Amino acid sequence: MNADSFAAASMLAAVTKGPAADVDPVDEGQHTKSPPAGEVRPIVTERPTRAPSAVVRPMTATDLPVTAVLHRELLPHGLFPLLGDRFVVRWHETFLRSDAAWAAVATRRDSPEVVGFLLGDIDHRRYLDDVLTGHRRDLLRLGLGGLARNPRLAGHFLRTRTLSYARRLLRRTPPTAEVRPGTGPTAVLSAVAVDPAGRGSGAGRSLVEEFGRAADAAGCVKTMLVTRVGAEGAGDFYRRLGWEAGTVHRDRDGHLIQTFCRPGPRAR
Repeated sequence: MNADSFAAASMLAAVTKGPAADVDPVDEGQHTKSPPAGEVRPIVTERPTRAPSAVVRPMTATDLPVTAVLHRELLPHGLFPLLGDRFVVRWHETFLRSDAAWAAVATRRDSPEVVGFLLGDIDHRRYLDDVLTGHRRDLLRLGLGGLARNPRLAGHFLRTRTLSYARRLLRRTPPTAEVRPGTGPTAVLSAVAVDPAGRGSGAGRSLVEEFGRAADAAGCVKTMLVTRVGAEGAGDFYRRLGWEAGTVHRDRDGHLIQTFCRPGPRAR
């Protein structure tokens, strides 16, 4: 399954992607800060929605090499996975280090093996601020290294993204995360993937629904994602989970993508 990244799109533009500018599959979660490496703090009871074999727990630093491989193998579209494992690991790590982010993995009940993951945030503007202030240099360094190793990718980057990325790079401070009175933050589901070996276990549904509960608990007015249109996307999956389909448009690489929205509790 594939949730294309609003957040990732805003974040990479800032460091070298909110909703918008470069929405691209992968190009480019109750809420607590992700625990330190080695500490496992359960965030769901053992009551997977569809199958008792799927158990969701918080992602930790020891999971990052595994989730990066799953990301590159199962979500190969867009820029981020093409920049290499080190970049993807570092990007995933930003979700562990922000109080505004939510990251979890799914395992089978009878095995500790990770079969899926989800990355998202429960306050998109605040998460982007955290990325800009704490991770921009590392992501820029690793991103440029990935481009240097792949001249063809570098050429594509120059043609499709240079100007927007340069504008955000030159911004010395992140934009102020202003929220109008009477409103709340927007959550963004950035990426979710389940290994073929784990499909049918309810892992994907459990991850997405648990993230939705986290967004509700955080007072989010809505949760957003984008996915590719057609067989490469996961639109039917999100419709079955009750997400509302939105507009269809093309990303910077020419692929058709569609926005999906899950309204917050007050709007339901």
